[in-house]
Amino acid sequence: MNILAELFLTFAKIGCFTFGGGYAMIALIEHACAEEKKWITHDDMMNITVIAESTPGPIAINCATFVGYKQASFAGALAATLGIVLPSFLIIFGISRFLDHFLEITWIAKAFQGIKIAVGILIVDAGLKMLKKMKKKAFPEIVAGCAFIAVLAADIFSFRDRHACGCSTDRDPAQDSRRGDEMILLELFWGFLKVGAFAFGGAYAAIPLIRDIVLSYGWLSEDALAYMIAVSESTPGPIMVNLATYVGSSQAGLAGSLIATAAVVLPSFIIILLITAAMKNFMGNKYVQAALSGLKPCVIGIILATGLCMVIRNCLPGSVLNTRNTLMTVMLCLMYFGGRKVLKKNISPILLIVLSAVIGLIAG
Repeated sequence: MNILAELFLTFAKIGCFTFGGGYAMIALIEHACAEEKKWITHDDMMNITVIAESTPGPIAINCATFVGYKQASFAGALAATLGIVLPSFLIIFGISRFLDHFLEITWIAKAFQGIKIAVGILIVDAGLKMLKKMKKKAFPEIVAGCAFIAVLAADIFSFRDRHACGCSTDRDPAQDSRRGDEMILLELFWGFLKVGAFAFGGAYAAIPLIRDIVLSYGWLSEDALAYMIAVSESTPGPIMVNLATYVGSSQAGLAGSLIATAAVVLPSFIIILLITAAMKNFMGNKYVQAALSGLKPCVIGIILATGLCMVIRNCLPGSVLNTRNTLMTVMLCLMYFGGRKVLKKNISPILLIVLSAVIGLIAG
C-alpha cells in the first residue's frame, strides 16, 4: 500500500475511536505507530508528546503531523493530519445538521457511559507505559510526582466548583440562523485561527478562549456552547476541532465548518512541521536534551493524573459511589490488563472501546 494512503487510513482509524481528547489519542497513536507499524520509537513518542504539550493546538493532531512528516515529509504530514481530523469532522457536521438532541438518545448515552470509563483506563495505561520507560532517578520521579499531585488537586477543586455552579446545556434555537455571506466566513477563519494559535495546554485549557471568541462574535449562546462542549466530549476527535466544526456549520453550513476546522488546525500544523524539520539538527543538543529530560516526567505525571481523575469521576460522579460504573470499571480493567497478562501481548485500545460501549449498553 502507498505510504500516504497507509498514513491516511491508519490515522482515520485512530480518529474514529479517539473519545476523550488528546491524551486518549496518545494511547492509540503509540499502539498503532510505535508497536504495530514501527514508524516511530517509544522515545520518539515521548519526545513529540512533550513538544505537542508545549505548543498550541490539539495534542493528537500535533502527534499525527509529526509521525506523517517522519514517514513522507510534507505530503505524509498532510495525509496523517487529514486522516485524524476527517472522522470527527463528518460526525460533528452530521450531528449539527440532523440531531438537535444527540446526548438525549438513550442508547447513545448508555454506550458513551461505558466509553468514558474506557478512555480513563487508556489514559492511565499510556501514563504507566511512559513511567515504566522513564529513568529511575530521584529528580524525574520527584518532578513526575509533583505534577501528578498538582493536576489531581486542581481537578478535585475544579470538579467541586463545576458541581456548585450547575451549568445549563439547553440549546438556543435562535442561534441556528445562518448569514451565509463572505463576512461570516472571514470571521470564522480569523476567530478559529486565533484559537488554534493561542490554545496551549490542550482542549480544556482552550475552552475559555473558545468561549470568549464564540460569545464575542455572537455565534452561539452560553447554553448552546455548553451543550456543544458536552457533545464534543462524547464524540471522537479533539474537542477543539469538534467545536470549530460545529460552530462553523451552525453559522455557514458546510463551507463554514470546513473553514473553521481548517483555521483551528492550521497554526499547530505549521508549527509542528517547522519543529519536526528542525529536530534532526537540535535533538542532539545537550541543552535541548536537558530541557526534555525535565519536561518528560512532568508530562508523565500530568497524563497519569488526568486518567486517574477521569476514572474517579466516573465511579464517583457526585458525593455517592456509583456502583454500576465502579463494576464496569473493574470489569474493563480486568479485561484490558488481565488479558494482556494472559495473552502476553497488548490488547488493542480500539477493542477495549468497542467492548466498553457494549458493556455500557448492557449495564445501562
